[in-house]
Amino acid sequence: MKQIDVREKKYILRFDRMKAERENMLPIWRDISDYIAPHRGLFDDTQPNQGKRENDYMIDPTPLRALGTLQAGMQGGLTSPSRAWFQLTLSDPELASVPSVMMWLDDVQEVISNVLSQSNIYNCLHGLYGEIGAFGIGAMFVDEDDKEVVNGKLLTAGEYFVSFDAKGIPDGFGRYLWMTVEQMAGEFGKENLSERVRGMVNAKRGQEWVKVCHLICPDKEKETRFPYVSLYWEDGQRHSLSMRGYEEFPVMIPRWEPIGSDFYGYGPGWLALGESKTLQAMREDYMVAQKMNIQPPVVLPMSAAGDRMQLYPGAVNYASDPANIARPVYQIQPDIPGQMQAIADSRQLINQIFYTDLFLMIAATEDGRQWTATEANIRQQEKLQMMGPVTERLEHELLNPLIGRSYMICQRRGMIPAPPEELQGKAVKIEYVSMLALAQKASAMGSIDRMMALIAGLAGMNPEVIDKLDADEVLDQFVKLSAIPAVLIRQDEQVAAIREQRQAQQEQAQAMMQAQALAQAAESGAGAVKDLSTSPIQGGSVMDAMFNQQGGGSSM
Repeated sequence: MKQIDVREKKYILRFDRMKAERENMLPIWRDISDYIAPHRGLFDDTQPNQGKRENDYMIDPTPLRALGTLQAGMQGGLTSPSRAWFQLTLSDPELASVPSVMMWLDDVQEVISNVLSQSNIYNCLHGLYGEIGAFGIGAMFVDEDDKEVVNGKLLTAGEYFVSFDAKGIPDGFGRYLWMTVEQMAGEFGKENLSERVRGMVNAKRGQEWVKVCHLICPDKEKETRFPYVSLYWEDGQRHSLSMRGYEEFPVMIPRWEPIGSDFYGYGPGWLALGESKTLQAMREDYMVAQKMNIQPPVVLPMSAAGDRMQLYPGAVNYASDPANIARPVYQIQPDIPGQMQAIADSRQLINQIFYTDLFLMIAATEDGRQWTATEANIRQQEKLQMMGPVTERLEHELLNPLIGRSYMICQRRGMIPAPPEELQGKAVKIEYVSMLALAQKASAMGSIDRMMALIAGLAGMNPEVIDKLDADEVLDQFVKLSAIPAVLIRQDEQVAAIREQRQAQQEQAQAMMQAQALAQAAESGAGAVKDLSTSPIQGGSVMDAMFNQQGGGSSM
């Protein structure tokens, strides 16, 4: 395994610079961890398996529950494992409708979907949404795996730092990780370890922890043949433990809302932090008030200094002077209803910040009555559209890189079928059909519904108004905006062939009807002639009489 001097190549300098730029985020991340997500965040170089430090800040779990609702809602609304949430297509709709192209796109989509569902990616995504909601940024490492094709590694705030290029695309990732001596020997080879760690291996101290540095950045030094280089080295050492390359940047770094040129984003956790602190303080005050109301401090007579007063409910105490007994120091009259209302208001605000009312909208109504399906759908679409900017950013910073990375890994493993000739030089486009993605298109679909209702009403007064409607195009646009699989709708060529055949059948049937009508008319005419020629009258038949009237006969 090739080793390099990471200090000489300026990798340590880049690593330290990215770490320094992150330091300003740590204080507020710690607060968010304390007051909103106690199980998230890794600070103070905490070694694995040491247990989470005690947290005395969270008394009311509302912020934690609201964050859990957000991450579950994002998982179900954006990348649900139980339904299709993306489709592969082309910018050219005519080319995308070619049967061979459609079949290839469907096959590739199925391959990627199966790879993701059979890996741990969806588990990582669920945790990643919690990181983004709490800290405003998340990081998920996606690497190749011999068994599952792809494998995800979720990181938490405090254990990594990042950098972006001028276009806002990640180009640097650094982290500290703890590895046992045994893990290091297996991963990097004993010969590549430092003298200190090799001594620990020889001393059978394989379960002790060692701090390791990891950096991924563009391979400007051309250390590998890949666009990105990945380096590991022991903290405090100069020589690399491992060096490898990546064809694609392997870390997805989505952000809730970046501001300006900041590398790190801001999320609901930032906005809810102040209210979460207030809620915890109010809950603590409420608990103190309740306890003071139940067990107030008392003043005892001096004569009872050596006695032990029984203050539990139902206790009996004896005093020689009934007036000289224990009494409260002062009258406790806490505003319990007011405190409860303030706590309820704080909880509601936190839930709104984390969009709990959006993701639990169907389960709970605001006015206590049951909504109709139409009303619930309208309210859902209105609230989902508020997530539009976040949804689009996550598609750009998380889902596009995830699908692209998965596709390239599958292609290198020979799992992607050869594309048809029509696709040579064409770029594949990703369309998202998740619940949140479709909500952004709901307004256009609603416009189509309103137009159809208007036309239906006008047609009752003037049927010719229907001539203005291109029904085929309406259906195509509706399918495009919805999650309806395109394979359920026939292509224009197939529709034209069906209509041409139907027209020919109709024309043939009409011709047969006309021929039958003519045959019946001819048969009726021939019968009439026969009847006239045989009908008797005085002096001959009807035909004879007609003939004679026309002067066609001779006298006898």
